[in-house]
Amino acid sequence: MVKILLKGKYDIQSFYLKDSFEVILSSEQGTKRLNFGDRVVYTKFYEEEVTNRIKFPYYNLLGENRRTTTLLQETDSQLIKQIESDTGSFYSAEELKHYVIIAENYIMEIVSYDEVQFY
Repeated sequence: MVKILLKGKYDIQSFYLKDSFEVILSSEQGTKRLNFGDRVVYTKFYEEEVTNRIKFPYYNLLGENRRTTTLLQETDSQLIKQIESDTGSFYSAEELKHYVIIAENYIMEIVSYDEVQFY
């Protein structure tokens, strides 16, 4: 199940880990800062899927939102279940959150214990 948290046409301007993992999104309307907290356990960055989005697993789930969805949360994540399995339940699937940023220039997956915060 996919839950859309932020809609729009944004570019990923930058991302970094200092005290917490943050992603800066920019558009003609302005900038959004997404803070995923300091307990991020997984990130993956996609480049090819931006030009050929049909290869990306969430493409068909988005329906009419395919070109405007910026941030979504996977609520029944196979990735989280795989992380729990691969780590011998060191990471608990019930506590993790799986986010996907679909921007105009990149796609990024993030798994964190923390709820995303918008600034």
